[in-house]
Amino acid sequence: MKKDEKEIVSSKNNIIRKKQIHFSVNPNKFLLFFSYVYQLFWLTMRLRKKSYIAVIANAEVVQNSLIIILCRILGVKTIPISYAEEITGPLYNKTIKSKLKKILLKCAYPKANKHISCCHFAKELLTNKVMVPNDNIKVVPVSYNKEKMISTIVRNNKKNNTYNILSVGRLVKRKGFAELIDVVKELKVEMPLINLNIVGHGPLELMLKQKVI
Repeated sequence: MKKDEKEIVSSKNNIIRKKQIHFSVNPNKFLLFFSYVYQLFWLTMRLRKKSYIAVIANAEVVQNSLIIILCRILGVKTIPISYAEEITGPLYNKTIKSKLKKILLKCAYPKANKHISCCHFAKELLTNKVMVPNDNIKVVPVSYNKEKMISTIVRNNKKNNTYNILSVGRLVKRKGFAELIDVVKELKVEMPLINLNIVGHGPLELMLKQKVI
């Protein structure tokens, strides 16, 4: 795990934190490269010392691909987790970096034993564009942490006690607007002044309007 990152811990979990693992948001390129190499080296040593049923890879396309290839060599099953925005970039962007990611994506991902996808759109991309067998992909929607969400909203709004959330997009199922409305309804119990504004058009517009009435 990344250093200082808070995760859910129980007696069944063995959390291993390493200062050598860095965030990939606005990273120092050297530190990010070092982090990639270190993770692969550490994983190799770990898999040689201890037997695991499978490795769940929840990084991004490059690192997930390298983990899949490494585990394939070591004879360990892999289950990468995929998010739509991480797949669409390599598939549709025309930069050299994206093209290299696309090659890794198409070479490595079909070799994984199973896949976890955050939404049906990501599953469709994996099936239709990356040629991952449909039966190998399980859709597990991203959950939300109520306490963490409240603290983030409060921290980012220091002016008053009114909290406005703006969400913009096409009103289709894969965007998750219905689920977002349910979340905000739950948050309203502790944050009565929270407001959700949805901007967009699409086939679910009438259903979403009826949901908030």
